[in-house]
Amino acid sequence: MDNQIKNSEKAVIDSRKILTARIPLIINGLPSVFQTATIKFQQPARQIVLSWNNIEENLQMDQKLNVTSLSKQVYDYLHEQMNKGAVLPGSTINIAKFAKQLGISKTPLRDALIHLEFEGFVTILPRRGVQVNQLTLKDVKNAYALIGALESAIVYQCFEEFTAEHISRLEELNAKMLELIKANNFECYFKSNLAFHNVFIDLSDNELIKKTILPAKKRLYEFPTKIYISEWEERNCAEHQQLIDCIKEGDRNGAASVLRDVHWSYDAQEEYIIRFHAMRGEEIDQEYANRDK
Repeated sequence: MDNQIKNSEKAVIDSRKILTARIPLIINGLPSVFQTATIKFQQPARQIVLSWNNIEENLQMDQKLNVTSLSKQVYDYLHEQMNKGAVLPGSTINIAKFAKQLGISKTPLRDALIHLEFEGFVTILPRRGVQVNQLTLKDVKNAYALIGALESAIVYQCFEEFTAEHISRLEELNAKMLELIKANNFECYFKSNLAFHNVFIDLSDNELIKKTILPAKKRLYEFPTKIYISEWEERNCAEHQQLIDCIKEGDRNGAASVLRDVHWSYDAQEEYIIRFHAMRGEEIDQEYANRDK
């Protein structure tokens, strides 16, 4: 009996030696946030195993966090490539080839592409790769309806929160946009346009609405273009002024209506939308032709 006890104690001691030799190496390899795990050898052997399992769980958690962070970086990178025109509507993304080019595994790339598919930018085709979606007139109509409904709701609900400072900022941005149209600086024009709308969007504390509006606008403006219709942009500024006037006059319903029934109305903007869409299609075709040379 005594010999059995001694042999058992020796086995525990031996196992402690093995753990003592290995654990510091693993702990030193962990990020600092996970270096709080310790092993107390006075615990029973089964508790030592539990502590070891906790370290393995921390390692797995760290890997998941790294993949999530990398997926976000890949998502941002793909958006940037679309914005630069490096990835054109109608093109195909080869997942294996793209992952190799970026020096990453397929998992974070797939996660980023799933996010982009949810936003309407791509369509994942099983065993055939990923198709970068063309923006159709139906897509534009749906986006206009969504943005118009949400922005008008924000203005209506937050109308009492408009201050003289907000109105001054709206007037400043709208005047700047008119100057940018004259200077043919449409890149800065679109940035100022987004800033104009953000003045009243930021009045809302409804984060869900904000997170819904942003992808819809990205879908409309993501791919670059050298095509602009000056008279459409000038009309856009005139509609902005209508909104400002309604706010000054305390006309809550009028302000909401300008956004919903005019500014973001597909029917009201249809002539320009169809014209722009056709010109944009020709531009994309020309870009493909240039790349084939």
